[in-house]
Amino acid sequence: MERFDLTPFLKCDVLPTLPDQLSRVLDEIGRVSAMDYNIVQVIQFDPAIAARVLQIANSTLYGYPSQIGSLQQAAGLLGPGVIKSIVLTTPIFEWFDGEEAIHRVDIDYRRLWRNSAAVGAVAGALGEQFDGFESDVCFTSGLLHNLGKIALAVLQPKIYLACHKQSKEQGRSMVEVEQDIMGITHSEIQLAMAAKWGFPGSLKSRRHQSKKEENGVSALVTLAKELTEQWGFDDDLDQESEDTERLVGLCSALGHSFQDVKARETELKNYANQVAAQI
Repeated sequence: MERFDLTPFLKCDVLPTLPDQLSRVLDEIGRVSAMDYNIVQVIQFDPAIAARVLQIANSTLYGYPSQIGSLQQAAGLLGPGVIKSIVLTTPIFEWFDGEEAIHRVDIDYRRLWRNSAAVGAVAGALGEQFDGFESDVCFTSGLLHNLGKIALAVLQPKIYLACHKQSKEQGRSMVEVEQDIMGITHSEIQLAMAAKWGFPGSLKSRRHQSKKEENGVSALVTLAKELTEQWGFDDDLDQESEDTERLVGLCSALGHSFQDVKARETELKNYANQVAAQI
């Protein structure tokens, strides 16, 4: 198998966002003075904008390379003026051309965005509930958990669609199909991009690589993802699972019982619904 070319991903400094998402953010920013609002509240559910903000915050320019693990930390470091500039220079899909752009019309990007936002919201809420976690770091890690899929869908949409089609037809996970077709997975793409962008360890997701490696924030984000998938916020890529034993094991690894999480299921599900409705 010819080695998959990571060059387009490593050269990528910014991912595009949905046009109406960018319009909503710009409208919100335009309504109030930069000194009168928490800019994190405006951008917090957009994975593309969030990734760019984290990339800038973790650059050597601001003195904390690979140390900023949440949007809240990034906002405190950069300030609303810089973040507004980042928003204003974020491309939308119509401007993000390329020879494979025609294939993007067949990809449900909004579903990817909703999945990212829902997982981030639930991960943040669980981070508040579980001892020893920073809720804002859990939220940001959850929001960006799909970054490898988003990058693949944006930069190599033809391959993305081929993997998606084969996954559905054969009833296999996206990761298995990606390994067959590309010799690499979206998780590995995400790791490469996160390293290039200077993200700290908490944002370098290793999901799907090895269940034994899951611990801390990674396990919490996995729990949030599997819960949101069961509630209908899946990204239409991974095979849905209702493996209660798996959820019990994740909760146990996090020092809680599955009953602790089930007790908040309605609250968490409603929160995920509210967040997804904004996308």
